[in-house]
Amino acid sequence: PGLRGTVFRQGPGRIRVGASKYGHWFDGDGLTTAVSLDGSTGQVRMMSRYVRTPRYEAQQRQPALADALEGGGMAMRGAWTDAKQGSLLDNIFQKPTNPANTNVAVVTDPETG
Repeated sequence: PGLRGTVFRQGPGRIRVGASKYGHWFDGDGLTTAVSLDGSTGQVRMMSRYVRTPRYEAQQRQPALADALEGGGMAMRGAWTDAKQGSLLDNIFQKPTNPANTNVAVVTDPETG
């Protein structure tokens, strides 16, 4: 009855966009999830949000989103995912993007606590 607290999880939230798949789940777009328990009231709350990285934002814009939905590939390269279903030579000099799916940190302002 007295169990209270919040658990945060950070990890890949999606590994495909329509018919296009990321090459590895490590490339999946970062998703932060919080599950809060309040044993005194018996309530459980859950909330999730995608991390709004430049790669995520690029993939959500048209025409990149329409291309991905139809199997045309991803807008930007990941560590194991080529952009636009390209060949190795098409993607060789493109720097992999950060999917932001590895860690959650609490940052507080020293002025306000």
